[in-house]
Amino acid sequence: MSKVVIITGASSGIGQGLATLYAKAGYHCGLIARREPQLIELKNELEQTTSVNVIIGVCDVSKKDAIFTCIQEMIDHFGRVDVLIANAGISLASPAYNATTDHFEKTIQINVLGAGYCAYAVIPKMIEQQSGHIAVISSLAGYRGLPEAGAYCASKSAVNALFESMRLDLKKL
Repeated sequence: MSKVVIITGASSGIGQGLATLYAKAGYHCGLIARREPQLIELKNELEQTTSVNVIIGVCDVSKKDAIFTCIQEMIDHFGRVDVLIANAGISLASPAYNATTDHFEKTIQINVLGAGYCAYAVIPKMIEQQSGHIAVISSLAGYRGLPEAGAYCASKSAVNALFESMRLDLKKL
């Protein structure tokens, strides 16, 4: 039985690279991002160069109901999920001398809540399967403040703590 990976932020950068690597390794792929044209292009490329099944979900990870539905549809389609890579994220300038709560809120919503929603969406299936891996893309910025990046640093620090706690809870099962 082929394994299944779900990757958020898959339309470019690290997410796109991971999708290519996992597809070449034989994993069926559920790819999630906000930019549909890039997802379609990646899906077509992977299906032409590998023998895996690729499905896409156009979704904003910070929209709880939408991301839960999107991930559940992928799990229903494949019947399982072996790996979740919570990769979707943003980095907006947030200098304290020109603070904008909009940048702060958007960064926390996508980088922290979005990653958490994705993990909470797959955990029940992984517990049922008695297997699975969850990875979140973080940053060294989660360990120390950087200039003009308070919101980003705070979001990555929160992600580190959240997923470390999840790891400790889930390793008992």
